[in-house]
Amino acid sequence: MGQLCCFPFSRDEEKISHKNGREPDDAELLSLSKRLVENAVLKAVQQYIEETQAKARQTDGILLEASNSEKNENNTVMAQ
Repeated sequence: MGQLCCFPFSRDEEKISHKNGREPDDAELLSLSKRLVENAVLKAVQQYIEETQAKARQTDGILLEASNSEKNENNTVMAQ
């Protein structure tokens, strides 16, 4: 099987990945956690809005087709 990476990390990349060698404190973890939750909620709300608008457009299209169909039927009856 092939390797995922054929080049080792440089010293600079190791420093970046370990973030100064310190563990995040509780306040930092709490802040990150809140941001993750806020982003997830915003994404869910945006998805809900998009789906609701798509459904409304679909419903409007069906109602418009039904309305046009009724008009065509009425015009046909009147023409006879």
